[in-house]
Order: sequence, then C-alpha cells, then structure tokens
Amino acid sequence: MSHSKKQHNMFDSAMDDEIYVTISLETPQTIALILTHMIPDRAPNILIQFPKEKRNTIAQRIATMEGVNQNTVNILLSKIQISLQGCLNKVISSRRPQKSIDGSSALAKMLAHTGDDATEDILKSLENTDQVSKIRDAMFTFEDIMLIDDTNIQKYILKLPSVQDNLATAIKGLDEEVKDKFLRNMPDRIKNRVEKERQSLGKVRASVVREARKLILDEIRVLIESGQVQVEKS
Repeated sequence: MSHSKKQHNMFDSAMDDEIYVTISLETPQTIALILTHMIPDRAPNILIQFPKEKRNTIAQRIATMEGVNQNTVNILLSKIQISLQGCLNKVISSRRPQKSIDGSSALAKMLAHTGDDATEDILKSLENTDQVSKIRDAMFTFEDIMLIDDTNIQKYILKLPSVQDNLATAIKGLDEEVKDKFLRNMPDRIKNRVEKERQSLGKVRASVVREARKLILDEIRVLIESGQVQVEKS
C-alpha cells in the first residue's frame, strides 16, 4: 500500500471515529437517519462501532424506515456538521435528497460492507421482521459468488484488478466450495501461483481478509448492477 493511501486510510478512520463520538449519544432513530444519508461504504464503519444491542436497534430502525421529513434531516445534518467542523460533507451522499427511503435496501448496502460476524448478528436480530428476507435478497456476499456461472467467472470476475491483487488473501479461511469456484476456473499456472501465494501468507488478520473480500465484492457489484454479470438467485 502506498504512503499516500495509508495516510488517506488513517484520515478516513479518524473521521469515522469522530463522527461516531459525535452521534453516539443521539437516539437510535436519529442515528439511523444520519447513516442512511451517508455514503454506503462509509456508514458501516460507524455502525459497527456501536455496542451490539444499540447497533442492532439502529439497524432495525434503518430497515423499517420509509418516509422522511427532509427539513428535519437538513436541520439535523447541519447541527452535526457544526460539531464536526465540516468534515461530514466528505461522507454524506451527494444524491438528491429523497422524500422516501427504502430502508431494507439501505441496510443491505451497509451490511455488504460490514464484517461477517456483525452482519449475521444484525440479520439474526431482524429474523422475525418482515424486512429480513428482502434484506437478504438485496445483499450480495462472498458466498453468493457460487451463484455466478463459470463462464462469467472466467470472462469477467477473474479479470478484475481486485481479484488479481487480493484473491490469495480473500480465500483464506473461505468455504472450500466457494474457493474451488475461483480455482477451477483458472489456468493451472495461475491457480498454482495463487495457492502458493495463499500458503506463503501464513496467518492473516480477519480484518485484512475482510478488506480483501470487500475490494473484490465492490467490483463484482458494479458488474452485476451494470447487467454484465447475472446472479441466479435461488
């Protein structure tokens, strides 16, 4: 990782911590409202910092969110913006404000960038709600790569820069069936290189593996959303 990228990541992390401290005393409903207006891959960094019980409550508020009073949202964000000395602008979505929010879809996008344990914990807390099946359907996880046919794996997925740079790390501790989905579609030369690299890595922190998988999933989602790759949901 380059020096400038390390600095950028350190800045992002510090900003996330500052936002968390600033909003942590707000009600779960207020926090949910703020998070739904943030960039999807930044909101999870803040959501996962909350203690388990409050985090699950916030997730429930997001999942059931529908209509919003935009004037209330603007006042709320302005108040927090002052506390954060303007840095909230860097993580608030630039999309045109919406009078309604699809809470299930918003939460699914956040969970797509959240660690496996936190994601499963949040989904379990929603198990008896009407939203959980919709959220699960809207999510695309690393295991869902099994739902992409081999032709698309070879034609698109294996050519992604994130896959070429991070696959050896991403498949550490991965279910054998999912790992084989990648490896069996590779030429032997590349497969052997990836396996050798994976073994040489030794023990890797879970956070590093999650980040490698996130980078790959981000690029796969772009292909899915553009229609280049289809997912056969069961």
